Amino acid sequence: MCWFFNEPRIAGVGTYMRDTSMQLATPKGWEFEGSLSQKFTFIPTDQVKDQLKFLRKEGGLDVYLDLKTGKEVFLGTTSK
Repeated sequence: MCWFFNEPRIAGVGTYMRDTSMQLATPKGWEFEGSLSQKFTFIPTDQVKDQLKFLRKEGGLDVYLDLKTGKEVFLGTTSK
């Protein structure tokens, strides 16, 4: 979760939060270290061709090789 707003607060414009802090709820025992949230990766569309190499289709998923990390990346596909 992320919330960063470093501008004057103007009533009636955008989302207004009265406080500068908030609570985050997670499942019991959940830890950020080792979680999918920590390992999350985003590749902008304009970089996909340079960073990912298509390997195969596997059970409704397209499997790519991330050329920067050497790890497989799985992308869900929709059927028509």
